[in-house]
Amino acid sequence: MKYYPVLLDINMKNCLVVGGGKVGARKAATLAEAGGVVTVVSPDFSNSFYRHPLNSYGNIKKIERSYQTSDLDTMFLVICATNHESTNIKVTADANTKGILCNIADNPESSHFILPAIINRGDLMITVSTSGSSPAFAKKIKNELEQKFGKEYEFFLDLMGLIRKRLLNFSKTKEGMQSELTQKQHAAIFRKLVNSDILNRIAENDESAVYTILKEILNGFPEEIYLNPDSGNIFSFSEDCS
Repeated sequence: MKYYPVLLDINMKNCLVVGGGKVGARKAATLAEAGGVVTVVSPDFSNSFYRHPLNSYGNIKKIERSYQTSDLDTMFLVICATNHESTNIKVTADANTKGILCNIADNPESSHFILPAIINRGDLMITVSTSGSSPAFAKKIKNELEQKFGKEYEFFLDLMGLIRKRLLNFSKTKEGMQSELTQKQHAAIFRKLVNSDILNRIAENDESAVYTILKEILNGFPEEIYLNPDSGNIFSFSEDCS
């Protein structure tokens, strides 16, 4: 089956999880991390659900009873994570009637969307999908990618985001006239940054080398463009990225 890849903005949107087991806990946590307002409905919640770090999220509500059609009222999407075929069928039918996005765990044929394996490194999100053919193989690829993409990618993107924000707000004075950095200039700077050796130097916690590269590429711009306003440093190299 062919799928259309898309990233959903579920911030402050109502999301329902049906099922209080280990899988349901994992799905609820992922939705909550993305900002969803999550309701979990289940006649019982397993110990694994309570052991999961769900309690750290304030946007998850648990309802201890069986699923009801009215649970879908106001919901943006629903994920069904139960072992009960009758419940899965009912949730699917109700979601179809109400026009609500629905995922049935381990049953892509009955789902409107499937959930890929995910690698998160701050703002970097890498997803892996086999279109439901082999979740085990998707997990294997995910594990391999996790070894390749270390924490330095998170730090690198934080730095790029800081520089991008400040460059977009930057204006230079020329002959008494102010002109914003052109799109072409902006693109050229970031091509140099992403193709530089900064990522490797971050992985080695070499702040001095990162500073040298930034100073060379951003020559002519004030250092405030790439210095952290709170610490006065380029970046926090206190954690080992290697």
